[in-house]
Amino acid sequence: MFEIKRLSLFLIILIFGCESNTEIPLPTNPLEKFALPKAIFSLTVTPNPISATSPTQTWTITETNAVSFDIEQIILKTYDQNNNFIKEKSFTQIEIISLFESVYIPPSSTITGTRNNDISEPSGYWINITVSGIDDNKNEVSTDYVLNIQ
Repeated sequence: MFEIKRLSLFLIILIFGCESNTEIPLPTNPLEKFALPKAIFSLTVTPNPISATSPTQTWTITETNAVSFDIEQIILKTYDQNNNFIKEKSFTQIEIISLFESVYIPPSSTITGTRNNDISEPSGYWINITVSGIDDNKNEVSTDYVLNIQ
């Protein structure tokens, strides 16, 4: 009888001692762990910062997750020194091919392109560059890069 009371007391302490207000996070998409991998890539532009006197820009895209993708869009959004939106420019497919010689980025690769500088904005402005596309597993992929103007 004494053993049963001791065991009951132990269980009560264990139950109350283990109570927590921490919720266990549930996956938002339970099938996510079965999803095909996504292309992961970055963009760099040199020089950065850039000025109106810089003759060219070198753009480099590096894919790091062994999934190829096609660039569908490159958008440049210009902002002033107070972060006010000024203008937007979208590259055409011809401009993308002219820059990188293709819209296709192979898996685990780095491609580089050179572009003539067409910056005319004053110092302190900045450009948000967004590169987006579709990878071989039909995932939408994108990356952003900030190019400063000096």
